[in-house]
Amino acid sequence: MEVESLIPFLLGIFILIVSMLAKNIYSLVIGLCFIGLSFTQIPYVIGIFYIIIGTSVLLYTLRTRNAIDKKLAIIDSLTGVYSRYFFEEYIKKELGKAKRYNKKFSVLFIDLNDFKLINDRFGHSAGDKVLNLIATKLSNTLRDCDIIARWGGDEFAVFLTETNCNELLEVIDRLYSEVNVSYGDVKVTLSIGFACYPEHGQSIEELIHEADKSMYRAKNMYKMLNK
Repeated sequence: MEVESLIPFLLGIFILIVSMLAKNIYSLVIGLCFIGLSFTQIPYVIGIFYIIIGTSVLLYTLRTRNAIDKKLAIIDSLTGVYSRYFFEEYIKKELGKAKRYNKKFSVLFIDLNDFKLINDRFGHSAGDKVLNLIATKLSNTLRDCDIIARWGGDEFAVFLTETNCNELLEVIDRLYSEVNVSYGDVKVTLSIGFACYPEHGQSIEELIHEADKSMYRAKNMYKMLNK
């Protein structure tokens, strides 16, 4: 193989490796084209032109994939609210601001009562619909500046901006009143736990732990009252 043909051949191999790592079909095709180019009689200058164009396309597709991956990491694909990853990163930043400027905030952990009955009786597609409805009602009930995230399964987390413990109780009462979903003969309601900064913790771990414990106390109370 001549030197002129070796350059696009090696670049084609490189692009194939990158495309497989990135799982990008377009880059894979480009890599195969470059390898094919090395076995043709196309002049070297034209080959370089193809390489420049192909590399530009490759970089564009990689950037596009990275943007999509980043969005998927931020947004929960099922409910459209924020993801747990985003929530954890966001609360870290807000804790730093709260310490610096002496601000208050609150965290809610929310578990859905009787959600398992929805899945058991009506199937997981019905469960997905209920999760979507709950997420929508949470968004409609809370402020635009509050952050709602799906923590996992049928649990949600909420960051309440500049909300102290007294204001928090009003928010919780409103959520209990307005956020519920009936599906068939099952009514899904909320068990809500909370933690206030700085009263209930000075670190993310302490606040999340306190909100989680508070949520399970609320869950146990619901079970006791509905035996």
